[in-house]
Amino acid sequence: MVRRNLVAAIVLAVVLIPAMALSQVVNFDLRYDPQKVMTVSGRVLTTIDYNPGNPAAGPQAVIISTPEDRIYTVFLGPGWYLDQTGLKLMRGDAITVTGSLREIVGREYLVVSTIATPTRSFSLRSASGSPLWSARAGVAPPPVGRGPDGVPLIQFDPGQMVSFSSIIETINEVQSPEDNIPVLLAVVRTESPFRGLETTSVLLGPRYIITRRGISLDRGDGLNIMGSYTSFGGRPVVVVTRVSQADDILDLRSMSGVPLWPTALQSPPAIGF
Repeated sequence: MVRRNLVAAIVLAVVLIPAMALSQVVNFDLRYDPQKVMTVSGRVLTTIDYNPGNPAAGPQAVIISTPEDRIYTVFLGPGWYLDQTGLKLMRGDAITVTGSLREIVGREYLVVSTIATPTRSFSLRSASGSPLWSARAGVAPPPVGRGPDGVPLIQFDPGQMVSFSSIIETINEVQSPEDNIPVLLAVVRTESPFRGLETTSVLLGPRYIITRRGISLDRGDGLNIMGSYTSFGGRPVVVVTRVSQADDILDLRSMSGVPLWPTALQSPPAIGF
């Protein structure tokens, strides 16, 4: 028994180190592949909050150990939705999870569709993997709260994530609910083989945060966008979590919409010659 506990402790330590590293990698690939679904049972070793500044909004996960001493990191859903379902997990809880096997940063993870405790079952995603907390599922949206450093959050739906390549048409500074620092609202042009040319409004971040990364924001410049569809100022807009241009990549918000620039703004850009 002592040897078994020692082995489990060593394995947990090995898993927790990359798990903690992942807590800094906020744009998870949580796509659900119905062709890679599996069911495992085990006990909770620990819980992970990937957005400690705003636990209600951030994605939640647990690490479980199976009777065969296999270790899995299990991605659940945003804290606000778990609160609505009543799902509360603690170390030592016995659970059975069904989900899609994914690989992130070279390690395997489960994106859960259903989870069962000895007394209840909970559904987090449909059989095809659609999040049940999305607006399309008729679930109350996440609260507009405050993220790190007390920064208000803009409405954000992790279930409406999109990514696309685009060309800048116009760009302006606007005031968003996220901060007292103006952020950039760009109108970008995309081309679809099915819909042809169309324009999309995208909410970026403070100008200097983006440009000091080497990303150019002139008309005609190409931008690769990842973000979530929502409404801003009464019109549809993509709230951007990640923007890239050539080899320059910048994470602007977490997967729950929390801006990542407040810490950076504590040290404004130096003005000099």
